[in-house]
Amino acid sequence: MSMVMGRFAFSLVVSLVILGVVLLAACWQGKWRPFWVALGELGVLSVLWGFGPDVRLFAVSLVIVTGLHAGLGWRLRVLAPVSVMVLVGCFAYQGFVVSRRLEALAASRRTFPLVSVSERLAYERETSDLPKDQTWLQLSMGMRRRISDLERRTRRESDKTFYFYWLHDRAAEHFILSEGFGVTRMGPFKRAFRKGLPLAPNKDSKPMSLPEPESPERPYSPDTADDFAADLAESTLFQLHQDGVFDFVEPNSLGYAENRDHVVGFEPHHFREVPKVGKSFTASARNWVLTRLELVSLLKGDEPSVYVTKHLPRMDDLVDAPRRPLDAFETEALDKLRFEEDLVVEETESSVRMLGSLRAGENCLKCHHGRRGDLLGAFSYELRRKRPVVVESEETPST
Repeated sequence: MSMVMGRFAFSLVVSLVILGVVLLAACWQGKWRPFWVALGELGVLSVLWGFGPDVRLFAVSLVIVTGLHAGLGWRLRVLAPVSVMVLVGCFAYQGFVVSRRLEALAASRRTFPLVSVSERLAYERETSDLPKDQTWLQLSMGMRRRISDLERRTRRESDKTFYFYWLHDRAAEHFILSEGFGVTRMGPFKRAFRKGLPLAPNKDSKPMSLPEPESPERPYSPDTADDFAADLAESTLFQLHQDGVFDFVEPNSLGYAENRDHVVGFEPHHFREVPKVGKSFTASARNWVLTRLELVSLLKGDEPSVYVTKHLPRMDDLVDAPRRPLDAFETEALDKLRFEEDLVVEETESSVRMLGSLRAGENCLKCHHGRRGDLLGAFSYELRRKRPVVVESEETPST
């Protein structure tokens, strides 16, 4: 409130000085009075344009009023009260605008409070015994490139991060008051504010389940072999995994984190849609459907484990979810994920199993313990053909 009153008083003093100068000029009698008054007003207006909208609005209104005074021949006893009414009207309007913006700011702060995630992540243990920066150096160039690409994609597509940074900073009030009762132009804050307030997280969204594979419509035979072509190239599977990771840690859900104890706008990681095989790939890749996707926990407990759930992983639903030990494929694949691979694949005739890495990027380390490139977790996938291959049994020849 003191900041509001201080800026209001400053702008009011400036406006009263303008009013006094204009009224003194109106009292001046001379042959060239209208010309010099108009020229002086334009000069004053150009100087005052750098002030807040309230001063600009009053200055423009006063130019119009004095123009009417010159054109209609108003006397000073008419000009003075009209000018005062214009001053009161301009400040009343700007006061209304500022109060509405402060109310919106307060409501947004209630929707997106400043919170701590320390308790949520209290279970974490260190992910690596290597010295600092050694994790990153141990990774292959391809793995480093994928982490950097994901970090750039996250920074590029997060349009709320700056807003959340600004929301609980005193610069928010400073910007709003500068818009209404101040002298500073704050371009970045203005753009962030005018983009609109972010919507509140949808806490009522329902968990998503994976589809069941279809029953075979026809058996496998040489005539239909092309119809069952897998065409699940490594790039296709990598794209499926990368899209899944990006959806799970969607940039706009991360909010802004100064550290574990100062986080704004964070939403627990979860999937927003079912990853689709072949969403942008060849038709034969679309013969496959994702039937299982589980989160592998590496930071909770002494041994790696897999969260068992009927739905796609949602971190806020996994707190009390049962966990199972890794199976043989997951155990072997996890060793490769440490420093050798980002995706390990095992294929059979009608199914594909994968284990894909979840590595720490720059944003992750503001809340999670670890180092850039550390393995924080993994996704365990199983894909099946929509129409499983059924090999016809050969009839036993009659004797």
